[in-house]
Amino acid sequence: MKKTIVYIDGFNLYYRLKQTPYRWLNLQNLSEAYLPPEQHNIIQIKYFTALVKGKYEFYKVKLILLVSILNYTGYY
Repeated sequence: MKKTIVYIDGFNLYYRLKQTPYRWLNLQNLSEAYLPPEQHNIIQIKYFTALVKGKYEFYKVKLILLVSILNYTGYY
């Protein structure tokens, strides 16, 4: 079994989710859907994102989403 660290591009994930009816996502379950637990031991999930300067409302919504995801998955 391979030890695996998952890197998530939060900026692109945000825009992709924005096009769907889904707003909440379990990053652990998402990772396991792509990397079967029988073959990969996910030891860490790293979520990276960028903030857009000058767009307060965008920043506020994205920050709320980020904190919610981290709280839900237990990483915050």
